[in-house]
Amino acid sequence: MENKEAQRPEKSLELKESGITLTMTYVVFNDILRYVGSIEEAMTSIMTNQDVRDLVIRRLLTDNKKPVEDLKDLIPLNEVEVDIFELDDMLSWTLEHITYFFMKTASKMQASLTRFPELAEKMKTSSSPSETGLTP
Repeated sequence: MENKEAQRPEKSLELKESGITLTMTYVVFNDILRYVGSIEEAMTSIMTNQDVRDLVIRRLLTDNKKPVEDLKDLIPLNEVEVDIFELDDMLSWTLEHITYFFMKTASKMQASLTRFPELAEKMKTSSSPSETGLTP
């Protein structure tokens, strides 16, 4: 089986019905990661948790040049004027970015551990519990 590298998601998403183009910047991505947590939590929460979906949508539509420190700084819900079907496109696009980021990071970490097996061994032993339950 051929090992294909995941394709990087598009940096921008054009919402034709709404006339909006979104750009995934570091600031926006970082804010969204704070809302969704780990990769395991991100998948489930973005697809099933309405509060998280709301935060992600509103963050994508809020100024992307500065971090959102307070949720009051997000675009108000009543100002979200996006076609209902494009909301799904926005969430899917966001999930693509999150998945790609975590998979790429994991791949690079695995490559580093392959190049430095002594580091991999040290990480394994430092995270293993001791037999007595005490710190070695």
